[in-house]
Amino acid sequence: MVDGEGLSEAPRGGSALPGVLAVVGVLDIIGGLVVCTQLWPGKPDAGYEWLISAYIPALTWLGAGFVSGLFCFAAAAALQCLRDIRSCARAMEDRLALLSTAETGYPRNPHYAEPNTHDSTASRVLSLGEAISALESMGFSVLNRHDGRWEISRGGQAPLVFDTGRQLRDFAERQRESQL
Repeated sequence: MVDGEGLSEAPRGGSALPGVLAVVGVLDIIGGLVVCTQLWPGKPDAGYEWLISAYIPALTWLGAGFVSGLFCFAAAAALQCLRDIRSCARAMEDRLALLSTAETGYPRNPHYAEPNTHDSTASRVLSLGEAISALESMGFSVLNRHDGRWEISRGGQAPLVFDTGRQLRDFAERQRESQL
């Protein structure tokens, strides 16, 4: 794989925020337990017994630690779900853009192709299907990998890997412009 503009060698990843929130959640629960043990009333004097109100501060901190920890765990899970939704949406956009070419007769996804307002084909934005056809006509082999990335190669050269169809389309446009 090659590093460069629009290319990536690292796997798709997100921020470390869900992991940080999980650690904070564990620390919240541990902190609630520690403060609870510190505030727990000791043994009463002989002949005396603690009222329930003596345990309220300790139990309050214990409950607050657990609730705070659970909120952190829930926020981490929500961020992870949002990351998964984002990656699925990107993969679906790439697949839809591939299907929404001029050959199928369906309108193109406006996220991937702008309307053709110029007569020159050099200034027109390519759809993903047109980009793949253009690259193949230039001698590139294009492969949609199982992880949603696009891999292209020509001859014996090392393959270039693109994370999204948009990056592949932009590369095809740059190649087409360089040949004109």
